[in-house]
Amino acid sequence: MKRICILSAIGLHEGAFEKVFNEKSAIVLSYEWAKNLDAVEAICILSDRPESSFSFLEKTENTSFVYKEKWTEKKLLESFFTCAEEKDAKTIIYAWADCPFLQKDLSKSLIDLHEDSLSSYCFAEAFPLGLAPEIIDIDAVSLLLGLEQLKEAESAVKNTRADKEEKIVAISRDLLFSLIKKDINAFEIETYISDTDMRPWRLAFSVDSKRNLVSTKSLWKGILDSGFRETENSVSEIGFEKILSLSTDISVLHSLPAYYSIQIASSCAGSCLFCPYPTAHFGRFRKNPQEAFYDNSAQFMKKEDFTAILDAILSFSEDALISLSLWGEALHHPELLFFIEETLKHPSLSLLIETTSYSISEDFIQSISQIIEKSPQRQTAYQAVYWILGLDARSPDLYEKLHGTGFSLEQAEKNYMLLEKAFPHSTYVQFLRIQENEAELEAFIRYWREKTDKTIIQKYNSFSGYLDEKSVLDLSPLERNPCWHLRRDMHIFLDGSVPLCHSVVPYEKTEYILGNIFSDNIETIWQKKKEAYGRHLENRLQKICEKCDEYYTYNF
Repeated sequence: MKRICILSAIGLHEGAFEKVFNEKSAIVLSYEWAKNLDAVEAICILSDRPESSFSFLEKTENTSFVYKEKWTEKKLLESFFTCAEEKDAKTIIYAWADCPFLQKDLSKSLIDLHEDSLSSYCFAEAFPLGLAPEIIDIDAVSLLLGLEQLKEAESAVKNTRADKEEKIVAISRDLLFSLIKKDINAFEIETYISDTDMRPWRLAFSVDSKRNLVSTKSLWKGILDSGFRETENSVSEIGFEKILSLSTDISVLHSLPAYYSIQIASSCAGSCLFCPYPTAHFGRFRKNPQEAFYDNSAQFMKKEDFTAILDAILSFSEDALISLSLWGEALHHPELLFFIEETLKHPSLSLLIETTSYSISEDFIQSISQIIEKSPQRQTAYQAVYWILGLDARSPDLYEKLHGTGFSLEQAEKNYMLLEKAFPHSTYVQFLRIQENEAELEAFIRYWREKTDKTIIQKYNSFSGYLDEKSVLDLSPLERNPCWHLRRDMHIFLDGSVPLCHSVVPYEKTEYILGNIFSDNIETIWQKKKEAYGRHLENRLQKICEKCDEYYTYNF
């Protein structure tokens, strides 16, 4: 059975070209892995860069390039089919060209499983991403092409803005499986499962971001420190057992923040039963806890301060998802449109805004849509702006009880309808599950599942015991894992203070402030968070972490 190897070099991060692995780049090591595969008729490299950009590769006569300035899902599948057909190949071995640690033995096991079982598609499960390829046969590609053509025909008939939006999505890493699962019963699928389940670590050894470049460089250092020498062995022959054993070192796990949550307004119109902020805020500034504190004394982040934060994020992380809803109501900020526009100027950044029933106008939404249209296309897999609306009840009385006097369920639903119409791929409804609203959960699910597939059932957070326990059930794992938020998140208060984590409530527990983004180096602040994460790896928890039930939750 003839085979070809297809390497995707579409939308590569510049780090993939850096010679950081003994004077070799991730692209070179990926290509060397492809050349070392057994019984491969040809190697085909798909790219949005001209072939001259890859002149450093020691190409064989069986290496070809397919260049397209813009790639779509259909163009990718067509290239798969054409490359295989030219070599009369039945089996396609597919990987990304920025994965330096693709393993020969693991690849062989996948190929053998695929061909012995006569499967349509085969993939490795429970391994870190970037160690193994995907295997697909040409008949499965042909079937997927048929599905894509059908989708295009339907889109042409509908001709909706939502359909147009969908076509702009970049080629994702999980493209093949995401297409297959749309009609999964039409394919014979086999899975090669790791003896050690590495999924809880969410590791990716591909150089598709600065974050993953830091992780792969740390892993490479660990490999060299373990005695590996490339002069004696190929990188593709390191063995995934050794790679797995080195993967959970802190230098590999704790690379760079991916999620930044920023407080831009001190005010909020609500007094939600499940939020500690009103109590903390009122304790410092107000006498009446029922009083809404959207008033003239409200504080807002300055434009120049926000811009300075963005500059720090870009220089440190390069890409990130940024939430503007850490505390307070982001929609109260009079310069919110500026904040949105300033963020979306950078194609590597995306936004998240969470809100409740604060009134949203059509003019406001139109202004944001215009900002998005003028902004560059996202370089990440994220949409430009995500919305999460708290709709934690089905009865108006309970909704008002949960959120505060004057809060309207009707208004909140109107807000959702306006946002969903403008942003159909990135607007979510959320039900925060607590004892007070548990009886309405089923009604919520029945009502919203007919309207959208973008619903979130959120667990309760007591903020390390700051609030009374209102959880309906215990979702924590049997064994405690190191905190995801210490590993991936950075939170920034209005005054620039950076707390250890989201469980640190403003004006409280000041001993858990790591520094200030306006006066301290962001790398220094992040290093302090790394030290805290290291204590988690050793099961030495700080006091605030002992009562926390958020360590296993995950933001984007």
